[in-house]
Amino acid sequence: MTSNQTDVLMPDPTQNGCAAAPAQQRIESFLMSRYGPVMDSPVLAEVLRFKTVAALEKSMERGHVPIRCMDTPHRRGKYFLTADVAAYLVAQFAESPTEPQSSEPPATVGHLAGKEHAKTPKH
Repeated sequence: MTSNQTDVLMPDPTQNGCAAAPAQQRIESFLMSRYGPVMDSPVLAEVLRFKTVAALEKSMERGHVPIRCMDTPHRRGKYFLTADVAAYLVAQFAESPTEPQSSEPPATVGHLAGKEHAKTPKH
């Protein structure tokens, strides 16, 4: 993660959740400097960490990503205002519940593979 991304994504813990407007401004400023005022579907898929544009479109059809899109005459594809994307990101962060910390370390792929291997007898 670059220092710019750290500055944008890390909320200020002294704000106690009241930093929605400044956070949105920082995120919007970062996205504007990187992508400009309008994003297309491939860029939005990248920003929202979808693996493919088709996955983004399917999620939008289901109503899981309620970001306004605009169809531009004589242009293919859908376009999104960067300000709307920033507002969506801040809203999602504010709505997401914080997960309690577990005392057990998370299972790793190697750890799980070792258990499965021990259960399966060799022939």
